[in-house]
Amino acid sequence: MKLGPALALANAPLVCRTRLLCLAVHGRGLDRMINGPFKPLPSVRSRIGSYIRSVFARAPHPENIKPSLRRSLEPPELADDKRADFYHAIGHLIAEYVATETIICVFCRVKIAAELTGAGKKEAETPNHMKTRAIANGLRTSDHIGIARRLMELSNSPDQQEFATVIEQFNLVTEFRDRIVHRMIRFNEGEAISDNAHTYRRHADREIMRFKVSDVRNAARDLNAIATRLVKVINPKPWERAPADQIEELFEPWHCIPVPRDTPNRASQKTRQ
Repeated sequence: MKLGPALALANAPLVCRTRLLCLAVHGRGLDRMINGPFKPLPSVRSRIGSYIRSVFARAPHPENIKPSLRRSLEPPELADDKRADFYHAIGHLIAEYVATETIICVFCRVKIAAELTGAGKKEAETPNHMKTRAIANGLRTSDHIGIARRLMELSNSPDQQEFATVIEQFNLVTEFRDRIVHRMIRFNEGEAISDNAHTYRRHADREIMRFKVSDVRNAARDLNAIATRLVKVINPKPWERAPADQIEELFEPWHCIPVPRDTPNRASQKTRQ
């Protein structure tokens, strides 16, 4: 252990000192922290030990820690039925998102190959499929979308309107999914709260999003519809025999709508001004 982290921990907030205290309480101890594989010089080691002991001296006893803080240091209880519903829905959303993202990339490659040759639908059947791979390999999904959209606009493709419609909804779901996957989530009275309090760059960028499990399920449902509609554009023949109610369900209004987001720091700035 280096001296720099010990100095930082000595002056750390209460929650950091409490985490360090919990490490010692759970059996790791000072000897393992100081006499680890990267053992410092004896003089430095003694100073590290004194700093850590001073941290322990100022840190509260675990029994005196506030219950809310103690819960924040503990892993969530998966036995809670409401939390389990959220975890299941979020996992389903992530799986659907990856599948839909793959379908979008395949659709874009098919369209790029078709526009390069001026005929044909499937990439493998076109003489320029190697050119398509040279263009599209290594690109992100947004790059695939941009290239395919520009090529379809140049050729006035009849599929560009459908493509624009599903991509617009995909972008909306992507924003919702990013605020779930890349931010801390806490639960409160049947709803989940996504918060970037520990990761925002500017004070005004603080953003809080409250959502329900139905919002997550609606987003996953729209992702499935997006992928199915793109597959239908690529290969429409099997859909000629599909029941009418199945087609209507596929093209019904989107279920995922923008979830309101709060920006408390921006409101406080306007008040001060």
